[in-house]
Amino acid sequence: MFKNVRVEVIETGMEQEKVGGLFSELSELLFELGVVVGDLCGVVGLCGVGLPEGEAWYELLVHKLIPQMDDRAYLIVAVMGGTNTGKSLLFNHLARENCSGVDYRASGTKHPVCIISESVVDPLGLLGRNFGNFEFVLWSNSFQPLEAGSGYRLFWKAGRNLPERLLILDTPDIDSDSEVNWEQACEVRHVSDVVVAVLTSQKYNDAAVRRFFREAAEAGKPIVVLFNMLNFDVDKEYFPVWLKQFCEETQAVPIVNLAAPFDEGRASELRLPYYGVSGENCDEWEEVDLHRVLTELHFDRIKSQTLMGAIRVLADVSKGIPSYLRRIELASVKFSDALSALERANSADEVELPAIPVSVLAEEVRRWWHEEKRPAWSQKINNIYRVVGGKLVMPLVKLRDVVAKKVFAQGERYRYRDDNLQLFFREREESAAVTFVEKVFKRLETLAQTDNPVLRCEMQNLTSGVKRVELLERAKSVLGELEPVDVSFHNAVRTNLSEWSAKNHFAVNLLQSIDQVVTLVRPVVTVSLVLGGFAIGSVIAAPFVAEVAMIGGVTAGGEAILHSSSETIKLSIARLLQKIQEDFVIARSKKFHTEFLRELWQDVVNRLKSGANIAESDQFKKCQECVQKIIQKLKANDIK
Repeated sequence: MFKNVRVEVIETGMEQEKVGGLFSELSELLFELGVVVGDLCGVVGLCGVGLPEGEAWYELLVHKLIPQMDDRAYLIVAVMGGTNTGKSLLFNHLARENCSGVDYRASGTKHPVCIISESVVDPLGLLGRNFGNFEFVLWSNSFQPLEAGSGYRLFWKAGRNLPERLLILDTPDIDSDSEVNWEQACEVRHVSDVVVAVLTSQKYNDAAVRRFFREAAEAGKPIVVLFNMLNFDVDKEYFPVWLKQFCEETQAVPIVNLAAPFDEGRASELRLPYYGVSGENCDEWEEVDLHRVLTELHFDRIKSQTLMGAIRVLADVSKGIPSYLRRIELASVKFSDALSALERANSADEVELPAIPVSVLAEEVRRWWHEEKRPAWSQKINNIYRVVGGKLVMPLVKLRDVVAKKVFAQGERYRYRDDNLQLFFREREESAAVTFVEKVFKRLETLAQTDNPVLRCEMQNLTSGVKRVELLERAKSVLGELEPVDVSFHNAVRTNLSEWSAKNHFAVNLLQSIDQVVTLVRPVVTVSLVLGGFAIGSVIAAPFVAEVAMIGGVTAGGEAILHSSSETIKLSIARLLQKIQEDFVIARSKKFHTEFLRELWQDVVNRLKSGANIAESDQFKKCQECVQKIIQKLKANDIK
């Protein structure tokens, strides 16, 4: 009378014992997969991929495969359909008691109702393993499921008329305007073994209905098709057309085709007749016992089919977990590309902090020579005449400052003489930092237009609102953390001069000899120094010569030795001094550049690195390995 149950695993030629052995092996892998997927969920958000909750493969893994692989073959039958199709009436017929309230308004049933055989020892344990997302509420009356309420609630009741291994559920409408109704129906569908598709002449071709049952068919669910509330005199002719169209649109292969008339009186008394429809043209109609149809289904074979269907969905390359892992890989590549683009951009702009004036360099050299290379007697003599020389040249110093301002139009260059060198250089450095930040900000705006969505999002966050002001404040903060310029330059000069003197013993000895001679005849050379200007300027290479000459005459006490030394020594010292100044500026600029970019990019770089590394993480690799084992196991048993 009825079509035979279509059991895919039997069609592969496998005996049920062999199927049981395969399931035992797969069960271990699926439990392992559940653990590694849980670990992966803990890190997957780092690459911007959402959690898999809601995806068919994940719901089947968590709510179908893991709970049911080790269970006895409990058969879970879900009555499902669109609004006003008579699902609750059918459910009550199957349960043989009024358990679910009937409401002729749309979306009457708000929460699932489950009937469990009263012979089940631990009904809450059984429900918890299969419907873990729901709150379980003991059924007390048939109108409870009609009441709206927040959250997922499942009402359950021990049934007197069900065999121990059968669970039957009524469900919310699958085409409801309420999203939570549809979500609860999907949860039940994932867990169920058999889906009873309740249709009407108006609802069988509804888009939402077709999509819902197509997903059930894709998951390998055995489907019982019931056309309800028919006018047999008129609708019997069209029944084959409706059934064919529904099956073609959903790719469903019903295990049983049923039809029921529209008869409110008999329905309310639970006496509504149901007809099995068979034959190539659906021309064989015979009244059946619907309760018996379900209880006589081959539990083990149907359970095998539905579990294997769930495993196929899980392993499907285009829709299952391989597809999800591939999305993670692609997202990880985007993060890696964004990180590379950011690293390339970071090397595009260089900061140019100001150079130390040559006069400051000259003074540092004088102090080093005076403190490190002169004996005590020479230091005392030079100290005395340095004070005298300073007073004598004071008028020339003032004249020099006036000329410098007019010639160079840069009078502020000499503000360090007012004993505010640190403040002066901080202002110049801040000015250079502002210029650099403007370059960086323009680069951020350019990167915000990139095709890479990850980098674009990060850059848009950095360039939004008051970020320009924040960048300037960051730059000032980094400058403030650098070593004070007077201290750092002093240390740099001393270090370089000490290294130079260690490598040039002959030159140092010669200069010391000349210096001592000059010190002994100091009253004579003081006047010549005043008139001749700052002699060290003659050995400093361009572009410093002019500036040193304008500063001249302010550091009497030993500098004249350079006039008396050889040209080779002069050139060596000139190169050394120029190198000291250049190296100091470069080193200080690089340190500022590095620290500023580190502070600017650190959070961004950390996020990009975390996202880029997901595909190489242990969680991802373990998940890949587990999935591959499952796929290989299916191939080895010729299951596609």
